Amino acid sequence: MSEQSGDGYGMRQRAGLFLGPVVFLIILLIPAPGGLASEAWAVAGVVVFMAIWWVTEAIPIPATALLPIILFPILEVGTVAEATRPFANPLIYLLHCAQCGKICGCPSDFDYHRIYGRGSLSEYVGEQYGYGHDDAADSVIHNIIG
Repeated sequence: MSEQSGDGYGMRQRAGLFLGPVVFLIILLIPAPGGLASEAWAVAGVVVFMAIWWVTEAIPIPATALLPIILFPILEVGTVAEATRPFANPLIYLLHCAQCGKICGCPSDFDYHRIYGRGSLSEYVGEQYGYGHDDAADSVIHNIIG
């Protein structure tokens, strides 16, 4: 017999849906360990909350990624703008475009990096890993689109 109920939620999802917020609240009620700022302790609570929901798939994983946008301003550890800034990283858009092209069946030798983000990717990877300007974009994009 399947653990799924008629509404599509199994025992694991139901447990995670309940445990995520409960553990989060317990962490918030426990004093921060010595030397750790209360804001950092609140962020740790959000991380544990998200981890429980990711592992149990209590709600769709992309929706779980939105928890900091809601919780950071409530917990006064950051603004909505600060919480959403990582979602607007140029690499996110580059990877999204490359993945969409792969899903849509674009040929793998299509020059995504010439259309979008070559400068951002080259600078980022080149600075981080010491690749040359063209090698950085070509290497990473080729690995993404196969």
